[in-house]
Amino acid sequence: MTDANEDQFRAVDGGRIECLACRTLIDPAAVEAGRVGRREGMTDPDEQLLVVPVTCPGCGAAGRLLLGYGPQASPEDADVAVALDR
Repeated sequence: MTDANEDQFRAVDGGRIECLACRTLIDPAAVEAGRVGRREGMTDPDEQLLVVPVTCPGCGAAGRLLLGYGPQASPEDADVAVALDR
């Protein structure tokens, strides 16, 4: 397993999370949504981010997924955010 700050994840088409270390696609339903954090821009509240801790089931990489939400969210980010909301 690697340092949590080294690995990154991203939202991709189909409402999945991609591990950038091994390219495994992760179902958001497998992510513990209770640990999700929310951040807003200090000067622009429209800059809204969800910070999601993720561990890849394929390679064990641990890190954070940053998702935009609100009016400026990408379609991929919005799909994953909805899938996390349970």
